[in-house]
Amino acid sequence: MDDSIGMQENINITNEIPQVDGERESSSESLLYTRPELNCPYVTPRDQIEQKVAAIWQKLLCIDRVGIYDNFFEIGGDSLNVIEVVNQLRNEFNINIPTYIIFQSPNVSSISSVLRGHPIR
Repeated sequence: MDDSIGMQENINITNEIPQVDGERESSSESLLYTRPELNCPYVTPRDQIEQKVAAIWQKLLCIDRVGIYDNFFEIGGDSLNVIEVVNQLRNEFNINIPTYIIFQSPNVSSISSVLRGHPIR
């Protein structure tokens, strides 16, 4: 008898997606990762602009929640994601945002200030 056939019988196939770099949420939010441990505490978005910016980041980065002071790059964003964020912000707010703004001030609070027309602090 061929040993390779016996080995194939022991393979379990599952429909589950393996977890990588974070825990998955419940099945209703199975594609979202929990917010990573950061040096800053979670602060809920305070107004509609911050809520929309946070929602864009959450959807793009597949994170269950994004606080207003969370650093875009510390929660999983990268330079390729920046381009998509800028495009989504342009579509949502109908405003031209330079890409460097995300690198210069990579949190929801700062980006929201730019969207409101206020200087970045």
